[in-house]
Amino acid sequence: MRDKVIFGPAGKPIEFNGKAHESPEFLGPLGLYAFEYQSTYGVRIGESSALKLRESAEENGVLMSMHCPYYVNVCSKEEEKIDSTIDRLVQSAKVGEFMGAYRLVFHPGFYSGRKPEVCMDLAKKTYTRLLERCEEEGIEDFTFAPETTGKRSQLGNIDEIIEMCAS
Repeated sequence: MRDKVIFGPAGKPIEFNGKAHESPEFLGPLGLYAFEYQSTYGVRIGESSALKLRESAEENGVLMSMHCPYYVNVCSKEEEKIDSTIDRLVQSAKVGEFMGAYRLVFHPGFYSGRKPEVCMDLAKKTYTRLLERCEEEGIEDFTFAPETTGKRSQLGNIDEIIEMCAS
């Protein structure tokens, strides 16, 4: 399956009225073999449903990914917000592992009036803390995938994403 280009929706297709864990059964007959589970407004799927989603995806040859909550900022000026960001991304990694998501997509954050270099340094420190926390929690099967952004006020242009991934 992974030796060719595959397509699929981010979130449940409009025409689909079933539960999220039934989505892969709907997608296969349409020739769609990828599905990005949306947790953009918070992780609202439990272990049981995530495991059902994984099983359905595996049975139907659908590659899973997950979009983490929008409410993250790896370069916030406020330490509490960085702590909350790490909590949300760790929660995403736990659930992503249950559902078999091969990537955990997220938007890194906002400059908040600071220079990009300052934000990048803080982002790298936050990633180190995040990865340490995942290790402490025993989460092993995850890959965080920072996504490029479309706003100049956000950390995450293509060069910044490349730098983040290389660090």
